[in-house]
Amino acid sequence: MALRNALLGWSPPPFRCPATPVAMGRAEREVAKKLQGGGSTPPKPFELEEIYRELSRALDSHGTVRAAGRRALRLAPWVLFSYPTNRPGYLAAMPGVAQEYAAWLAPQSTCRPLLALLHALLLHYPRTLATFTDWLALLNERLASSDSPKLHLWQARRRDFGLLANDGPERVWRRLAADAAPVSELLDAMGLNGDLGTGRFAEQAFLGLLAHVARMMDDGRADAPLERLFAFAAPIGTGSEELLRFPLAREVAEGLLMPFARRRVPLSYKDRVRDFLLKRLGDPRMVSRGWQGVPEEAKAVIKGWLVENSLEDFFRILTATADPIWTYRRDFWRTYLQKGVITEAWVALGSKARSLAKRAFDGEYGELVGALGTQSVLLMRIGGLTIAEWSHSGACRIWLTPTGVTPDFYKLTYGAASLRGTPDEKIIHNGSERYRWQNRVARYIRNSTGITWP
Repeated sequence: MALRNALLGWSPPPFRCPATPVAMGRAEREVAKKLQGGGSTPPKPFELEEIYRELSRALDSHGTVRAAGRRALRLAPWVLFSYPTNRPGYLAAMPGVAQEYAAWLAPQSTCRPLLALLHALLLHYPRTLATFTDWLALLNERLASSDSPKLHLWQARRRDFGLLANDGPERVWRRLAADAAPVSELLDAMGLNGDLGTGRFAEQAFLGLLAHVARMMDDGRADAPLERLFAFAAPIGTGSEELLRFPLAREVAEGLLMPFARRRVPLSYKDRVRDFLLKRLGDPRMVSRGWQGVPEEAKAVIKGWLVENSLEDFFRILTATADPIWTYRRDFWRTYLQKGVITEAWVALGSKARSLAKRAFDGEYGELVGALGTQSVLLMRIGGLTIAEWSHSGACRIWLTPTGVTPDFYKLTYGAASLRGTPDEKIIHNGSERYRWQNRVARYIRNSTGITWP
């Protein structure tokens, strides 16, 4: 009876059909791949040398690449702009080669060589070649005159995005800056994905957008273009270990930071630029990989922002851990911060302060061991001085010049003894309301560096 009742009350789970049938999606991708045409798979590396030598022999012996064998001519695009490695573009730069190759292409029944040529040109984009416009003209003419279905997609890209115009990269970055569609979708529609997504044509478009954003930041009109630049800069693939899509860390850092160094830029961009650069290039105080070659003037901008972050984080920690004189500390050190004389700053946090920081702050900081859990230390560089400002009844310690006992900046762990050490000056925080310790610290800084307070 129980089984009968169970069966009577049972109903099968609802059948869930995917919005798009799996097989249909797979078929769509295959059709799209076929419509893009073949020819975009390069030969093996050892074959490139053979192809190059055969084309070179044909030129030397007969004065024309058309004297080479059919296979070498079919695969010629893979060496025209990139071979030999010590003279890339040697064959493509030879007078008459573009015209000879166009004459060979015209009667061909397959569009594979044309697709390979298009792919190779966008991949290497040799704009500096004297014959560059000849190769553009060849591609434009052949695409315009062909009725092959395999070329329809690239014909549309040529028409809609101007990929093969003389100013193709500029047209692309302008479209990326102005269009509302997601950057990744636009790049896919343009065919700038896969290796073309990191090729020289795409790189030229990216550099154009970077320069545009730097100009737009000047008058406060870079909100949307800035976010689109960030999307374009992101590496392809979620598991990529690359810092950026293109090997342009120096250009990106310089392009985004120098506007702040040269002129007054709306501060609304500061946080976004800082967060992007820290995520992509790392903290310039602690790593060097992403910051190699970046001008010191540009690095000084983001280091200044990080100094400000360290001080503000320190003040918030003092508030959260109930330091009794935190308002006096904040007001005193903020004066030096606003004068722009604190060139380095780093915070080391005790266990309780560190627990609070993990929940509240995004910034980097060091671990303080061997001290009270609530205690923190703010390390600063002012002029030639290294200053360790201890919280919670801790003293202010100052070292005149770096020595073996002067604390180092940006360490991940500090023993409390290393931040007490044997300073050149130690000042207890007495008489905050009467500015007693403030005047003593300010006088020592002034006498040692010439920097005044306030």
